[in-house]
Amino acid sequence: PAKLAADFATIDKAVQAGQGREADALNLVHGVLDATQRQALVDQVKAKRAAREARERPMVGPDGGAPDFVKRKLDRLTLELTLDDTEKKAVAALLARDTTMTPAAIQARKDAGQKRVDTLLTEFAKDTFDAKKLDMGTGSKTPHEAMERSATFTTGLIAILHPDQREKLAVRTERMGNRPGRNLEDIDPSMSMGSDEEPMPMGPRFPPR
Repeated sequence: PAKLAADFATIDKAVQAGQGREADALNLVHGVLDATQRQALVDQVKAKRAAREARERPMVGPDGGAPDFVKRKLDRLTLELTLDDTEKKAVAALLARDTTMTPAAIQARKDAGQKRVDTLLTEFAKDTFDAKKLDMGTGSKTPHEAMERSATFTTGLIAILHPDQREKLAVRTERMGNRPGRNLEDIDPSMSMGSDEEPMPMGPRFPPR
């Protein structure tokens, strides 16, 4: 990962530039709408969020308790990379180093993301608004945090795998990166949960008018 410092800096710069453009766009939209139109747009966004949340499945394990995302990840890697018992034990130890995938940590990220969107919507409805003064990020310490975590995990995983398994990993990583609707926070081959697992927090998106 240390060798990727320049790439991480480029990612941070690109993400921050994108957030700046999004803030400019929100400020522009706010400026052309009157108070009634702004509130109608906010209500529309809230309705869409509520409908999406209603469709989400609760985060529970097979036994009805808290889901074990690390075990799910290990089971998936075992199946896709045909890990033997020794490799499985080593990968389990590697996965256990990441403290961001506990149910509590995942819920905390989700709650923080919802709070950021709620704040944005509340501020957008007001007469005075400046998106650049709001938190437009995803809650990570840095834009490249997920990428760095992925690189760290992948480096350790490659050291465990045989050449044929490394080829399978390369194919898997490419497939994950090409999935539609993914953003920088989503593309995390080390801990990505898949469509049936953890919902990734998304930034606010106003629907087209």
